[in-house]
Amino acid sequence: ICRQALNFPTQIRAQPLINLQLVNASLYEHVEQMRLVRRRREQLKLLGDYLGLCRSGALKELSK
Repeated sequence: ICRQALNFPTQIRAQPLINLQLVNASLYEHVEQMRLVRRRREQLKLLGDYLGLCRSGALKELSK
């Protein structure tokens, strides 16, 4: 395996592989657990954005 192929899984680890909005947007409407997961992910995204702007350095502290 070439190095590029070997490193590929590590490079895309944080990226979603399937965009459910494109594949099956109604899944969130019909499956309660999926709706909760989406809501929690939205909340985590907002929290991450907030911590990134926070002057106290909380994000750096959490990254340790």
